[in-house]
Amino acid sequence: MKGKRVSSSIILLLIILSIISLDLSRRYLSGDFEGDKLELEVLYSSEKAGWLESVVEDFENTWSLDHPGKIKVIMTPIGTGKGTIQVANGGSKPTVWSPASRFWIPILNKLWTTNNDNQIADTNSQSLVISPSIIATWESYIAENNITGLNDLRELAINDPDFTFAHTDPFESNSGFGAVIMETAVAADKNPEDLTLDDLADDDVQSWMRELESAAIQYGSSTGFLGKLMASEGPSKLKAAIIYENLVIEKNKEITGDKLVAIYPSEGTLLNDHPYLILDAPWVSEQDKQLANDFLDYLLLEDTQIKAIEEGFRPSININTSIPEFQAAFNPENGVKRSLEGVKIYSVGNIDSGILDRIPDLLLIRIPKI
Repeated sequence: MKGKRVSSSIILLLIILSIISLDLSRRYLSGDFEGDKLELEVLYSSEKAGWLESVVEDFENTWSLDHPGKIKVIMTPIGTGKGTIQVANGGSKPTVWSPASRFWIPILNKLWTTNNDNQIADTNSQSLVISPSIIATWESYIAENNITGLNDLRELAINDPDFTFAHTDPFESNSGFGAVIMETAVAADKNPEDLTLDDLADDDVQSWMRELESAAIQYGSSTGFLGKLMASEGPSKLKAAIIYENLVIEKNKEITGDKLVAIYPSEGTLLNDHPYLILDAPWVSEQDKQLANDFLDYLLLEDTQIKAIEEGFRPSININTSIPEFQAAFNPENGVKRSLEGVKIYSVGNIDSGILDRIPDLLLIRIPKI
């Protein structure tokens, strides 16, 4: 009897071990085995969602070919202003934060160093893609009005009662924040990096901005919505708006008849260059940083950048502009310039963070209520 009880116990033990072994094998083969799959958390500005979401699965697959185990990139889109605040206060804890524009880096570092000794982001971080801030208007309207920059928009706002203008809310949207930086620089006749608090308080600067903003009909939170508004309503609704170049390309594919045209302000424009910030934060390990660099290397590959071109973004790497994808995206038929050669580009990486703090607030006293 004793031998039979031992045999039964052994059989039961073998059955249990077999079940455990089968379960472990299943989890391993399916990639569910904990420790076999690494994770990379990426918080990014929503403007580039179409591009990043289209390439992330290929990165995960190609990465696993050269490394043991698997990787999962957790992608979270968010507005640039909101994302910056969440990272600074620890509400979001990604390894990578990619805002739409470089001028958010000093804002992030200033917020972070309020409670920390180090800067959380490198001001020289690599750009992913580029999309200039431009004045979007209509072929028919530019044929009647010689618009070359923001000074021309101000003149139209003063002299043409039918002129309508828009940009997004600078408190909520990167493009609106950039628009106000550009307006302030033109009003003060300075480069953005040279602006002072005295410029922001200057009566002539505020008067210039109030005159332009008097024609504003829209301060929404979405740059994409402004593009949709222009495409759906036509020039009778909105004559000009400060949006991104890639939206002109995108919306012209939907418009029949009068097309949108991108005006690159003669006074200067901003290159929204989508920096890739690998954060120097307590929750980011050395392994996290390595994974982030692996993803960055992939995003800078020519094939990956070509996919961004197809979404209307200019590449951040040197690329042969004669390739069909570039030619198809950037051409006068789509309302944009083939090349940015000759376009004046503002430098914004070293704008004083105190100036950046004040620009949206001071806009409130310059603009009419809508």
